[in-house]
Amino acid sequence: MTIELKANERINEAETTPFCVVVEVHELFYSYASDPGAGFSFPCDPETGEVLEDELHEIARESSLPDARAGVKTGEYLPPLRKVYFRSVHLCRCGSGKDRFQVYDARGISTGFACVDCVEAHKRKFRPDIFEDSNYWSDEPIEPEPGVVADDVLEALDGPNW
Repeated sequence: MTIELKANERINEAETTPFCVVVEVHELFYSYASDPGAGFSFPCDPETGEVLEDELHEIARESSLPDARAGVKTGEYLPPLRKVYFRSVHLCRCGSGKDRFQVYDARGISTGFACVDCVEAHKRKFRPDIFEDSNYWSDEPIEPEPGVVADDVLEALDGPNW
């Protein structure tokens, strides 16, 4: 899993697990002196607490910094906002770190799991024709799954009597 971090984001290694990555977003909050609780926040450097002007939205960058404005209190450091990115629990066993998916033959029978990196290697374990021809030869009868309705039965149900 690749996560592109902004300058005001850090991975919280203590809370990160094999199933999720926890990212902390660091910001300074500026409140209006006349209206407690109302205000705005800016991204800040997690180590220095300085506003990261490069991370500001274009409109905010064009205006003066908040602590220079009248009626605005000095920024207070907010507890980091936590973002949680869940890792897939369906990673391929080939070691690529990519999501796996089920590979089916031409009859819709599962042949196992693979990812985009190893699907060709997975298919080489089988005869090539099973992925191309749904009438491929088999030394045992292949019967429909119990409870699955055959196509000809569905076609009959769609007839004029229904």
